[in-house]
Amino acid sequence: MTELLNGNQVILQAAFDYFNHEKKAFVILEECVALARQCQLDVADEMLGIIFAESLMTVVDPMRNKEKMYSLSYSEFVYFLCRITYEHYQDTIYEGEEYYIKLDNLLIFLLEPFDLAPAFGYKIKFTVDEQRLNRLGNLHLDDF
Repeated sequence: MTELLNGNQVILQAAFDYFNHEKKAFVILEECVALARQCQLDVADEMLGIIFAESLMTVVDPMRNKEKMYSLSYSEFVYFLCRITYEHYQDTIYEGEEYYIKLDNLLIFLLEPFDLAPAFGYKIKFTVDEQRLNRLGNLHLDDF
């Protein structure tokens, strides 16, 4: 997992920078929700808000840094992507798959809105998909 994130650090930084300019160096909830919808993730808006909040690091002085409570830094943004990956595959046939395989497969779609592609990936298919292909490969026309 660390290898996957480290191998894509430049690409993930570029995705984060897409939301930023010289006076803004963070990502807000609305941008995260829009990204999830654009990627057609199976995560409810309410859950996206919860994941966003969970992704925030503790703010030492929330009175001085009120905007910090509503924005993600780069590391928090990466954590958000990891959490929505987990949530996207909950209650699906892929739920039991290894997490790094889930992230590896979903990262392609998470980066697509930015016209980016992963720089590093394991390119491992889901076990469930491999089993389906094997079953299909064993079928013959006589079986129908």
